[in-house]
Amino acid sequence: MPGLEQGLPKMHGFGLKTFPGKNERAELLKWPERFLIVPQINLSQFHWRFADKMLPQTVIGQLNSSRWKAVKTHPKRIVYSAGPYFVKVYNFSGFTGFLKKKIVNGARKEWNLSTRLIAKNADIPKPIALGISQRQSVFVSTSIEPCLTAFRFTNEKWNHLNQKEKYLVVDIFSNFILRLFKAGLFQRDFNLGNILITKDYSKIFAIDLQTAKLINRPLTEKEIAKNLSYLMPCFMLVGKRIQLRFFIFISKFFPLIKPFINDIQNWAFARKRKQWMKKTPRKIRESSRQINYFAGSITSGYIQSGVDTGIKNILMEDPCRLFEKVIKYYKKSKRSTVALIELYGQKLILKQYNLKSSFHKIRRFFSPSLAYQIWKNTHLFSARMLPTAKLAGIVDLGKGFDYLATFAIYEHINGAEKSKELLREKYLDKSERQTTLRKLAKLLWRMHQSGVYHGDAKISNFLWIEKNGRTEIKVIDLDSIIFCKRVNNRQRLDDINNMAASLAWWNIGRNIGSDFLAEYIKYHQAWSKKKAFWTNRLEKKINKQLMHRKKRQKT
Repeated sequence: MPGLEQGLPKMHGFGLKTFPGKNERAELLKWPERFLIVPQINLSQFHWRFADKMLPQTVIGQLNSSRWKAVKTHPKRIVYSAGPYFVKVYNFSGFTGFLKKKIVNGARKEWNLSTRLIAKNADIPKPIALGISQRQSVFVSTSIEPCLTAFRFTNEKWNHLNQKEKYLVVDIFSNFILRLFKAGLFQRDFNLGNILITKDYSKIFAIDLQTAKLINRPLTEKEIAKNLSYLMPCFMLVGKRIQLRFFIFISKFFPLIKPFINDIQNWAFARKRKQWMKKTPRKIRESSRQINYFAGSITSGYIQSGVDTGIKNILMEDPCRLFEKVIKYYKKSKRSTVALIELYGQKLILKQYNLKSSFHKIRRFFSPSLAYQIWKNTHLFSARMLPTAKLAGIVDLGKGFDYLATFAIYEHINGAEKSKELLREKYLDKSERQTTLRKLAKLLWRMHQSGVYHGDAKISNFLWIEKNGRTEIKVIDLDSIIFCKRVNNRQRLDDINNMAASLAWWNIGRNIGSDFLAEYIKYHQAWSKKKAFWTNRLEKKINKQLMHRKKRQKT
């Protein structure tokens, strides 16, 4: 077979013989087409098993003549689209690879599971062939391209559907899940990247079954709840009505699942927090260094791809010039300055972190870059599907003991100037107050369940944006944020106190603490048994904070 196509990145030794390293995988993923002719494959070296005895010559011929496209890369395996087939290649090397091949052969396990599931009419790509050689194993199934992963679908396509189309998709999805459960499939890696949706949204397929189990009976309610916990985070994006429609459908066939609804949420967030704490920071660090990082003579920092070239040049050369474009100042303090600027026809938010003392200069010399800390915090927050303003770029001015300041540029959100007045108006309106508190409490609860402790959750750091009759709340000022495996009770109460106290300041005569906590406990059921205890503690903290604020105003 021929080598790599002309014009593609050179991938030394890449193919079935060896797998690409981290840098090569990153280079490969930059190419939108990601077409790759696999060199030096001798399919006759594999011992093959076919689903249909009449297929061998046809399948081998089509694999040899097709152009292979890498559609998913992983350190342990690569998935290709080759003509009418998906080809998943597992690589084995060394003694560990020999043991994996003999004991835990992913391709063979997926082949055995898929052939049994197809007999039960489950929605999976049809298995075609299994090939095993000394160093690799190959699983071939029918291709269902063009398709999207459920992750891309919920992020890119979902909001463009009308209500009728959304109901249709969720009904198709519900029937797809129901058939898998009835077939006895227990999938331990049931994430949105392992579900494919056809471009016309008419069919849904489960893939990557190497970690799944097939039980010769319908799943129990607890096993179903465990499976659903993998899918639960996506329902945070699609809305409460869609979520309710899905669970009502599943409950019709499995009525005993209702007591597990809270467990499903807790299991889902616990699993996602583990992933966010381990995998996500590493991915952000690697991609940022390769794509977004720059270092000049006196500046260094990170700039988002797609930012205007003129803005990039100012950030890299002299970020102090940004203050020449100020339209309006929002904040001026010893710690930071925040302003609205207009640059090359774009409105942006500029935030400068000031150097308060020589101690902070020494701290910047020993501690990690402030630019990187804020860049990382913003991306980790967004990775948890939590709403925040987009960070266009952030720069440290000066290095080591010559450090002077850090400059950050954020997107300007239309309507943000009226956010405080709009929120105050809704809060003071008795008919709107409960709905307003519910939305704020739900967002704060989602942050805590996602392992995020804000540390300064006052109402001015939550932008209330209304657009086309819909409300969106964006969280800003992520400087003091902490990412945890689990947000403890003290941290939860601290954030609730900051939020409730800042609301109470608008209407001192109204006892807001108990009302806000009641809305929060609707989502955080663990506090429901000791509601009076937590309410009493919160009221004391709010009163103490309000008294402290009054004293500061007098002085």
